[in-house]
Amino acid sequence: MGWDAGPEGGPEGASFAGALEALFPLAYALKFASKRGHGRDYVVPPLEALWWADDPAAFTTAYDKSAWHSTALILLPEWIADEDVAAAREAAAVTNQVVLLKGSASVIAQPGGRTWAVVNGPPQLASAGTGDVLTGVICAMLAKGLAPVEAACTGAWVHAEAGRLAAKKHRAGAWAGAVLDMIPAAYAGRVYDRRPSWTK
Repeated sequence: MGWDAGPEGGPEGASFAGALEALFPLAYALKFASKRGHGRDYVVPPLEALWWADDPAAFTTAYDKSAWHSTALILLPEWIADEDVAAAREAAAVTNQVVLLKGSASVIAQPGGRTWAVVNGPPQLASAGTGDVLTGVICAMLAKGLAPVEAACTGAWVHAEAGRLAAKKHRAGAWAGAVLDMIPAAYAGRVYDRRPSWTK
């Protein structure tokens, strides 16, 4: 099984760079989730890319990189299921909204199909009320002026990090208040002040 992205233009272009930004974080997130959830580790294979053009001359005499098409791929082991990622992407496409699918690895998807995963959350976050804390963190990021996908990714990471810190004291399960108390420590020095968009 593999994940793919379809950039346009040459390998040094912004479209190909965007494909790399989409593929590698997700590939490594799935690697860590596999180690935690399946007890199986693996080496993320190197990127592969297939290139073509409607007119083959774009590679030779015309040498027009803007006419190049490609598919960038990373192979994944057969035990990696794609249901969570597929569900997040489908929900984002159907609702035309940014979607966060919470789980052992939280998956964030945009309507266009670009996907991120946050995997630093501990199992102690599987407690009543911690999802409400996550919602509050994301809303706070939106109020600070972050775009929806930025707010979802940042909020999911801060929430997971707060859960990781809370889990050091609450090994049997981090209740919502304990996670909330750790949020300042989670984002201190990492999230910088940003004025709300409506004040600019």
